[in-house]
Amino acid sequence: MIRKNILFYLIIFLFCACGASNNHKSGNNASSNESKVAEKKADDGSMTGNEGTAASAQGARQGKTGAFFPLTVGNYWIYSNKNAPDEPETLRVTGTRTFEGNTVYELSNSLLFYEKNDTVYGIQLQRGGTFSHPQYFPVDKSTEYQFMIGGDVVTTRSAMKIDRPYKVLDMEYKNCYRYEQAGRPGEKNYDIIAHGIGFVEMNNEGRHLLLKEYHLEK
Repeated sequence: MIRKNILFYLIIFLFCACGASNNHKSGNNASSNESKVAEKKADDGSMTGNEGTAASAQGARQGKTGAFFPLTVGNYWIYSNKNAPDEPETLRVTGTRTFEGNTVYELSNSLLFYEKNDTVYGIQLQRGGTFSHPQYFPVDKSTEYQFMIGGDVVTTRSAMKIDRPYKVLDMEYKNCYRYEQAGRPGEKNYDIIAHGIGFVEMNNEGRHLLLKEYHLEK
């Protein structure tokens, strides 16, 4: 009788153990499938709303945080020239160089940029050497800061976040920032940057450029 009872409880124990193991495997498979779906949506840009919030930590681990100003060789932006509509202008990222351990990107308008912690630095060339200086960065409220032009001229630039979609030609851009500094007498120079896209509008010294189309390398 005792042997029969022992055998009975042994069978019950083995049955429960197998069930728990199968449930654990099913849970792991479901978690793995959900992770793959989240990764795919993050890759193809279809993740929105609560899905994006839930997967944000995973996306950060994969390096999908999104640059403030996308700097990759092959990126380009085509602009309509408001002062000369028949003469569009193209800004390209054409190459790289290294400065103090940072990868610096060469732009077709002769600017040299690199981004670090969401701040875009410009490389300034002087007779006494080469150095970098902050040019653009996202802000939560209006602020002013000093920046350098041409390696030897220091001026004040104001930065502000635009709290609504910003329309350029037929397109609206979210998460935009306006950067403004003194220009010609009675005029203001300004640039509009859309987070993750780049310059969507530039109005400097009589050249007013409006973004028509762009291409960003993956």
